[in-house]
Amino acid sequence: MWAESASEHDSYNNLAHGGILADCHQPLRSWFFAAFVLALSFCLAFIVGRRAEDNKDAAWFIKPRTLIGRLAFASTWVGLLPLLATWAVLGFIWLIEILDETPECFPESYHLPAVIVVMVVLGGLCSLAYAVFVMNVWMAARCLSVNASAIEAVEDNDLVQRWGPMKTSATEELSGGLLPDELALLPLHECDDEAEISCTICLSSIHKGDRVRTVAACGHCFHRPCADLWLLRSTRCPLCNRDARSPAAASCTEEGTVVAPSSTCSSGSSEAAAMAEP
Repeated sequence: MWAESASEHDSYNNLAHGGILADCHQPLRSWFFAAFVLALSFCLAFIVGRRAEDNKDAAWFIKPRTLIGRLAFASTWVGLLPLLATWAVLGFIWLIEILDETPECFPESYHLPAVIVVMVVLGGLCSLAYAVFVMNVWMAARCLSVNASAIEAVEDNDLVQRWGPMKTSATEELSGGLLPDELALLPLHECDDEAEISCTICLSSIHKGDRVRTVAACGHCFHRPCADLWLLRSTRCPLCNRDARSPAAASCTEEGTVVAPSSTCSSGSSEAAAMAEP
């Protein structure tokens, strides 16, 4: 037992001082050293980036504010990720060549081939996982940018009073509907009707003096903040499900036809719903 322990200890000493693997067909000692350096570089890049951002946000890499932070994260997927993937493949190729050319360089009591196979597999899996991680970071950064632009375009005192302050998020919360530029083309007016009607989005009344957004395709109107937040998420009218990008409803006064008003509000009557049907 003592002899076996001493033998294993000598094997590790020989590996560290160049005895083991010195006669191998490929420089596996260099492969082990470089693999360690790559793993350490990933850790250092994240440490440097987070310190440069000077915050406690674990997701600092989604939208780094400093040049050092951006460079630190970029270095992981521009340089370190391809190197790690290439190094894992190279290690597997070298192992096959060594087992074919100089298998005697591995001592019988030392399970280096199995260790290398495990490290190669882990390196490949880590490379794949990090590539997926980087893609998710890019998507999250894009969502943050889209949401920030949308909030900047629609947020005002009226919206804040009805829905509270808007916060950007790394999700597709304010995408999938109309773009802010398309939203600005929809009719906007101040309601001057004496009779109260309801906004079907927030379920509260539209009073005289409220700013109202009209879906030109069907003539339905809603509070401006309610309509804007809805249509940023969906291109469909919340009342009749008609595409808000469709041409405006015909402008006539015959029964069953809705006129998209400039200063009056349509409450979404049965006639409006009938007109909205394709």
